[in-house]
Amino acid sequence: MDDDAIPLGAVEDRLGRRFPDDFRAFYSDHGPGPMIMTDELYVEISPAADMIAINELPEIREPFPHLVLFGGDGSREHLAFDYRSDPPRVVMLDLTSTDPESIVEQALTFAAFVRLLPSQGLRFGD
Repeated sequence: MDDDAIPLGAVEDRLGRRFPDDFRAFYSDHGPGPMIMTDELYVEISPAADMIAINELPEIREPFPHLVLFGGDGSREHLAFDYRSDPPRVVMLDLTSTDPESIVEQALTFAAFVRLLPSQGLRFGD
């Protein structure tokens, strides 16, 4: 199936989580791909098929059942919604770690993340 034909709702159905409304609006307007690209910063939103694939990996699902990964920095850091709060916070996860302490909060909402990203960049752990 062509990724363009996979609606965000299908990702939600498959993963059993509804994305926050601000993310759904952003994805509807901009789709997957780079959110910001500078010499110092690259952040992207994953295509729907990639969201399904990475979130169904046992090495993600088992240690982090409360996270839904949706993008990243094109490397090992992935952005996720943390559903332990309502609305889910935007967090970053280093895929090389299974330690819950490696989760770094980025913003309380997706809208705040988008607003802060150009000036704040991605926040990494201590």
